[in-house]
Amino acid sequence: MKKLLFILIGCVICPAVSAQSLYDLWRKAGKEMVKYSIYYSGTYDFQPGSEFPELKCDEHKGRWSPPLKHRKEYRHVSEEITRSGFDYDRQNDTLLFVFHHRYIWPSWVFVYTKNQQYAYIINARTKEAEKIDKPNRPWDIKTTYINNCLYYGQTEKLKNYIQSRGYPMEPRLGFAWRIIIKDGKIIYPSYYWKFID
Repeated sequence: MKKLLFILIGCVICPAVSAQSLYDLWRKAGKEMVKYSIYYSGTYDFQPGSEFPELKCDEHKGRWSPPLKHRKEYRHVSEEITRSGFDYDRQNDTLLFVFHHRYIWPSWVFVYTKNQQYAYIINARTKEAEKIDKPNRPWDIKTTYINNCLYYGQTEKLKNYIQSRGYPMEPRLGFAWRIIIKDGKIIYPSYYWKFID
């Protein structure tokens, strides 16, 4: 009887990943994470032959939640992504979410799991998400390469690429985070990248 009671209490305290909304998954994964801020040490122009300033990458450990001023927008985006059919393996998966910001709303959202790669365009007027699958990708090889580095957690490779090729974000403000799920549980720490100009 005591064993059964302990199991029931455990189920209440530690809900399964499958019982959570996507937004709740983001918040729970943010309880313990490594955060990287990637930025240039100075200004630069876009003239041919111009050199990029030194690229900086600060690393911190802590918590993350959707940006305070944009929680409403992030919750809405998570609902739109789910409505558009986004799904993942609740037992074992690696998830990557990359947000390209234009004004206060994310304008592009890239979503990677072990079985799918999608982009969502957020309509600035209606705030609805339109899913774009592989055959209709409007983004370039650079963006795909950057997203792959993020998906596999290759921060050093990412830094080297940005230093030689330029920013992955257009506009140059964005966020990305990587969540690993194993045996139905989030593996900590999660990883979070912030790109700023």
